[in-house]
Amino acid sequence: TMIAQYQFDNDLTDMSDNMFNSASMSKMLYTASHKSGEKAAMFSSANNFVQLPYQVANMKEMTISVWVNMRASTAWQRIFDFGNGTDQYMYLTPNSGTDMRFVMRNKGEEEILSAPKLSISRWLHVTLSISDEAVVLYVDGEEVARSTEMTIRPSDIKPVMNYIGRSQFKKDPMIKAYMDDLRIYNYALDQTEIKEIVEIANDIKSVTDGAAEAISTEYYSVDGSRLTSPQRGVNIVRTRYANGKVSVKKVLNQ
Repeated sequence: TMIAQYQFDNDLTDMSDNMFNSASMSKMLYTASHKSGEKAAMFSSANNFVQLPYQVANMKEMTISVWVNMRASTAWQRIFDFGNGTDQYMYLTPNSGTDMRFVMRNKGEEEILSAPKLSISRWLHVTLSISDEAVVLYVDGEEVARSTEMTIRPSDIKPVMNYIGRSQFKKDPMIKAYMDDLRIYNYALDQTEIKEIVEIANDIKSVTDGAAEAISTEYYSVDGSRLTSPQRGVNIVRTRYANGKVSVKKVLNQ
């Protein structure tokens, strides 16, 4: 299941039933430029980072997904860094100077997964999926890196200091970026599930031919969970048409 979701709509509340609310040392800033909900978190100052509760990453399998709009290309910024200091950590940096990297260490040698570095000044959906068999990195729903040789898992580290936008290493820079719809799952999402998150957040409004026949309709809750039928309140309705077009819209079911 999804164990935490942060929409960053003017607060740091966890939208899931687990109430894993996050916190910031300084007043968090928000921007109208967003991909989900109404706003996004703006990471821009020296102490402008978010700390998540210690329970969110102590799992063998997990998925972390987030919309990111990088505002600077400085090396060694952190999208997230979950750990217990400088000898136990798992972090994702959008730019190590040469590439994007997911790095894990449990007091021994680092294990590294590399992908092309993240571009700046555009919204991109980044997902890290950790299963028993593999660690996979996706950008906009497309696989960009995979490793079946990484042996460390989050439950080996048991991270307590779970940072968004900050490194375990004090010399590394704070991130300068917008972030939106940060999600944490306690299992490894597959590519189909990840693409559905991307499509829903993109709120696709393809222009459909008025004569085209709707061939399927899917319903989702606002947190992206698939529904068997519409529920009371806000629903995400995804319709496929015979001409290949797709429309996604929010509908209030009273």
